Amino acid sequence: MSDLIRLVYASKATFCDRHVGARHQVVDEIIRQAQANNRSDGVTGVLCFDNGCFFQALEGERDAVEALYDRILEDPRHENVWLLWKRPVTQRLFDRWSMKYINVDAYIHRLLERERLENFDPHQFSDPLVEELLLSIQASEARPETPLQAPVRWLTRQEAQRGWHPSFFVAGLAGMLAVVIGLSLAGLL
Repeated sequence: MSDLIRLVYASKATFCDRHVGARHQVVDEIIRQAQANNRSDGVTGVLCFDNGCFFQALEGERDAVEALYDRILEDPRHENVWLLWKRPVTQRLFDRWSMKYINVDAYIHRLLERERLENFDPHQFSDPLVEELLLSIQASEARPETPLQAPVRWLTRQEAQRGWHPSFFVAGLAGMLAVVIGLSLAGLL
């Protein structure tokens, strides 16, 4: 008989004093290590990182998941590690992902607002919010497993609320440049 569990924890990153690019490198390194190690250990899961906080769900055989969690407790990249859930399950939510990475997007920020949470801080998540977040992530199978497949940029809460994206800025600049060039060619500038 299988002894399958789902363990969910929150932690603070110890490397947030570094510039943004260096923080992204550390998160990418964590994801690469997790994907490689989890495949061999039979562990699956998901990781979210924003506002200097990690939210991670791990699934697998009890011994493998508990051993991994013990390593996370000792990992110098994490502090203030809180166990949010440790429950037996009959099936995995994240069976396709050795470690799926999710950017904290506008949808997640709307969930936080509904719960009257100012920032992404999983230490403040209620059980129902943890469950809803896990189910919504599980339903998002179309997203890539890792940020390594595309450039990573974490939006601030205000940017996410406004729907701001760097490509909007680039498109606006390109449009203005096209107008200036057109006016110059027409002799109007």
